[in-house]
Amino acid sequence: AIKTAQRDLCLDDSTYRATLLDICGKDSCSKMTDKELGKTLAHFRHRGFRPQDDPTTRAQRGLIVAIWQAFAESGEVQNASTQALNAYIGRRFFNRRLDDLGVNECQTVIEQLKRWARRTGNAFLEDRLLELLS
Repeated sequence: AIKTAQRDLCLDDSTYRATLLDICGKDSCSKMTDKELGKTLAHFRHRGFRPQDDPTTRAQRGLIVAIWQAFAESGEVQNASTQALNAYIGRRFFNRRLDDLGVNECQTVIEQLKRWARRTGNAFLEDRLLELLS
């Protein structure tokens, strides 16, 4: 996504590498940690980069929001807002938001939420998840 941001923001190579140095002190994404990559992507998003969604990712994001709402309806989370969901995701993906996640990361969040739901033993939540996932 970061190289796509470079292209979409029309950054030449020297400007791109200077930006990476300013953000993380490294001139290549291959040298960055996951946290630094997230910070870099957030910077490019702030500058106007909007990654293109594929239908799978869009569907996964919708499922994540629906699962989060089910957690709220069941009383397992107190705040059903997108901001609260983004805070949950940010703790697991280095300050990233739902809109920043790709297919694999979305699937990871879905699996984490499913495991969390099973651990709660909340029958309403488990039934709601079965509905959402069928």
